[in-house]
Amino acid sequence: MKILAIAPYPGLKELLLSLGQNQPFELVVETGDLNAGLHYAKEAENNGTDIIISRGGTAELIQEQVSIPVIEVEVSGYDMLRVITLIKDFPGKAAIVGFAAIAEGASAVCSLVDIDVKTITITEADEVQSRLKALQKNGYQVIIGDVITVRIAEELGLNGILLTSGRESVSKAFYEARKSYNIVENMKAWYGIGDVVLRNMQQDVAVLDQKGKVKYAGTDDPAFIQNIVWDYFGGMDDVFQKIESSPSYSFLYEKDSRMWLIQSQVIQEKEESFGVFFLLDIDDIQAVRGLDIQSNQHRTTGPSTVLTGRISESVEMNKMYEKAMAFAGAGRNILIEGERGTGKGRTAELIHLSSERHRSPFVTIDCEQVTENELERISSDPLEGYSLVSLAEGGTVLLKNIDALSRSGQQMVSRALQAKGNTQVISSTSCELEPLVQQSFLGSLYDQAAELKLYIPPLRERKEDIESLSSLFINESNVRYGKQISGIREESLELLKEIDWPGNVSQLYRVIEEAVLIAGESYLEMENIRQALPQKWEYPNIQVSGTLSEIETRVIKQVLEQENHNHSQTAKRLGINRTTLWRKLKQDKQEL
Repeated sequence: MKILAIAPYPGLKELLLSLGQNQPFELVVETGDLNAGLHYAKEAENNGTDIIISRGGTAELIQEQVSIPVIEVEVSGYDMLRVITLIKDFPGKAAIVGFAAIAEGASAVCSLVDIDVKTITITEADEVQSRLKALQKNGYQVIIGDVITVRIAEELGLNGILLTSGRESVSKAFYEARKSYNIVENMKAWYGIGDVVLRNMQQDVAVLDQKGKVKYAGTDDPAFIQNIVWDYFGGMDDVFQKIESSPSYSFLYEKDSRMWLIQSQVIQEKEESFGVFFLLDIDDIQAVRGLDIQSNQHRTTGPSTVLTGRISESVEMNKMYEKAMAFAGAGRNILIEGERGTGKGRTAELIHLSSERHRSPFVTIDCEQVTENELERISSDPLEGYSLVSLAEGGTVLLKNIDALSRSGQQMVSRALQAKGNTQVISSTSCELEPLVQQSFLGSLYDQAAELKLYIPPLRERKEDIESLSSLFINESNVRYGKQISGIREESLELLKEIDWPGNVSQLYRVIEEAVLIAGESYLEMENIRQALPQKWEYPNIQVSGTLSEIETRVIKQVLEQENHNHSQTAKRLGINRTTLWRKLKQDKQEL
């Protein structure tokens, strides 16, 4: 008996694999939602799979498209109770959005435990976006639902909490699969492996006329490029005008979890125009270390109030979000400063999603990781490969850790930005960049990058956010690892608030993630947090023996170590200036 389980989220995959180890059947588990899941299901239908197990909307879609039995992993009342318990103390208004089976069940659970959470019943997936926008308009910030609902909620800037399936629901699905096996046995004779088409051909170039017909092909499959052009532009109307708007018009095309870069030009031959389309497989581009590309081609929502949906108890963070929202519509280059781990990359992405560029690519280049050879390659003329401009045409480039660029790297990037066209550039740095100008950083590049500036405060200056961040991170870890943690004990939360978090939000996430993994109960206990905390700064213990000068020296050393020997941050925490800190370190004969 061969079963394919399609998990719409990673945590369900882990749970299926764990519970399926001792089952009397062969189990293959893939992660995919909707069309990706349908792709796996159709492949399984042709390779001898007997039964498919999936969940929610993915299961319903697969049932309509394949003939082999599909068993659904339910969301039980216990699963609903666990998630509702997790968010009961969460700040902000919450709502449950889903089909009748979820909405009605959740409503019953809320009534049973006397928790006031609004429930919205939908009949079609197309309703989700309009319902969520209405909830957002009415001040709702937390949305509970299935994978589709949570994905659209997060695109709108709401906080999505996924209703995950627990061990009981997976075990029941396995039981139903065994019951259905006798039906599969009678049908197996009708299913063959089918023809396997290997799309391993080199797809280089195709020339199309203004009607979209292939006039020349330098590839074995010109229809492939033809279909991409037709699908991306929605036909051939005005395609040539759009291409001619740029010396080398480029766009990213994504389908079935694969991505291609298409570069195009219009040429004239005997008073007739032709479009030349060059195809590059994104696998080659993604091999560049430190480069990450999101096409955003299939985003279904518009530029919404993503940033205004952020939850923060900090006045300074809310001011930062308001400023970022204003910057999103300005179309200027932005420099984001803040310590490591404060969320500069996520803020840059939110600015992109809040702008009219939201359906265009978001390309991240980590200047700490990319080599100079690769940097020169992606800063080059697009006709010779690909460039910053071609990869993010009409979208946004994030230059992460821009301060890490060498002098020659800065010059390459500065030249590339001079020809950026309709591409917005957001840069991030963990240090204050302006003082480095003329010393180690190119003044012209600073002027290009810092047309507008944002500063994200460290977590130690906004500890009031630790509770809500912890709840979000618990939910993310539950989804990723198939855990069912319902919350965090008050004493555990107080311990987290006592820490200065030199690694900021990223470090808090890692601690919560590890605590969730090792937790054996429904709540994160004090011991779970203690085990997850780095030992070197979990419990600061300053010895008060000795002279006042010796005690002072121990304090300075400890803070210096916690700040990774960053003198500016150390002086700021100690309430002294850098000159005083340098003098005290010199007096103690400490090396920098």
